[in-house]
Amino acid sequence: MQTKESLLEIVQSKPRDSSKQVSEFRCDDSDTDELFIGVLGTRPLKQKDWMQSVVINKPQVNMKLDTGAQCNVLPYALYCKLRREKMKKSKPRLVSHTGHKIPVMGKATLNVKLRGKTHPVEFQTIEHPATPVIGLQTCHELNLIKRVSSVDTKGD
Repeated sequence: MQTKESLLEIVQSKPRDSSKQVSEFRCDDSDTDELFIGVLGTRPLKQKDWMQSVVINKPQVNMKLDTGAQCNVLPYALYCKLRREKMKKSKPRLVSHTGHKIPVMGKATLNVKLRGKTHPVEFQTIEHPATPVIGLQTCHELNLIKRVSSVDTKGD
């Protein structure tokens, strides 16, 4: 098992290819109430990114599916377009790989409509303009991903 220090060194090291960045969110339920963010950006998405179109309060929204993310993230500007009610207070803090704190404005549960079904989904709302993210647990709950235990490579 790696220590926090060794993980921090890995996260803080520069990628070999700067054109490849990883968006990563980790929600930690421990006493620290900190959420780690690897990279959060607004640059155009590459085709390698997994995207899913969902409906939230009528508008259609493209969400990035991020299996490395342990929480769902929504930029405040988008939240304002989707909902007018006040957000709830949120204890966790978002921290970037460089140690910078990214303010969490609050959390909100929004109704996400996918394939004709509506699902309540909790989002951490941030001031930073970023691509909205659906994290691992929600991806699994909405059947957007499936864990595969083995792959058969035999031809028929």
